Amino acid sequence: MTEGQRQAAMLSEADLLAEWQRRAPGVGRSALAVSDPVCRPLAGLMEDVLWGPEATSGAWFRHGAGEAHISTRVVAYSGSGAMDHVVRVRGALDECPAFTTSLKGTTMNVSASRLPAPRFAAGSEAFRLSAGRQGGPLHLQADVVVLSHGTEVLSFQYTPTDPSGHKDFEPLARLATDKFVKATHG
Repeated sequence: MTEGQRQAAMLSEADLLAEWQRRAPGVGRSALAVSDPVCRPLAGLMEDVLWGPEATSGAWFRHGAGEAHISTRVVAYSGSGAMDHVVRVRGALDECPAFTTSLKGTTMNVSASRLPAPRFAAGSEAFRLSAGRQGGPLHLQADVVVLSHGTEVLSFQYTPTDPSGHKDFEPLARLATDKFVKATHG
């Protein structure tokens, strides 16, 4: 895919309600350290930066002045790299239900659990990452879907302002995955 095709495969402001505004990604942060290397694919999804071995495109959105966030990334791999990435995520979900990492100097406990939501496309994984300060309250819960098609991987993450917002994940994720699948078929 070209950069333009990757951009077309991601959500844009035109796809979202007016309350969603595009924001810049984080900059200059290195990969999050994790307590168990098997968990690395999950920790990578928490990073507010572009990641990937080859060509990567991303878009980040904030809901008004609130704390709800969306990130959508499309990463190009060569060979079987896209499917291999999803297999690593799947393995991390199976073998790494919890891990610790350091986020902005604070030690965080993170747990991962699959969501009972329907699959969004063949080979997709939908799950929730819950993070909180070590010894402290829950800090955030992000619902994530990862899927591959051909040599591309879509990572879509929705972090609601509060637990009542999780109901919005499925329609937003469906919008993101449908757009990705349509663009990668074209």
